[in-house]
Amino acid sequence: MPLILEYEAVCKRKAARLAIAVFTIDTIVRAFCFAGRETNVHFRVRPFLPDPGDEFLLELAVAGAADAIVTHNVRHFSGVEQFGLQVLTPGEFMRKNRKGAEMSKIVAVPDNLYNKAAEVAAKEHVSVEEFVSAAVENRLASREYIESRASLFSRQEFERALQAIPDFEPEEHDRL
Repeated sequence: MPLILEYEAVCKRKAARLAIAVFTIDTIVRAFCFAGRETNVHFRVRPFLPDPGDEFLLELAVAGAADAIVTHNVRHFSGVEQFGLQVLTPGEFMRKNRKGAEMSKIVAVPDNLYNKAAEVAAKEHVSVEEFVSAAVENRLASREYIESRASLFSRQEFERALQAIPDFEPEEHDRL
């Protein structure tokens, strides 16, 4: 539970800066809750890691007999191999675990669009496929949000709202 709460808090705190829809974060957290299992830590390995804030992750991975710790902070987990763990970046994890579970579809895009996506993906240290998938997911999430808001539309409420706006002269810079 503490790990799920930390993932959710950190992701939501950084969502706007990274242009990640909250829907995306909620989807990922739900997936972790669905696929994960609760593990109790009955022993400590502390101190072992250079960042004391990471110790509980190592203890949880060991207690849960995990195969790997997935993180961008690979250097923070140096030496965990002695606990039978690998340390993988998210990209490495996805590449390793896509084999046999590939869900890709071929989509033709103009070369200039692909090249722009490849440039941005490289800057973000993700594959073009991951970048495009995230862009499509964000677009679908935006569409879903707009549709959910549109479903709440009431002509009567709209007309009342318009009546509540007073008539006034436009500001000088807006006049024709």
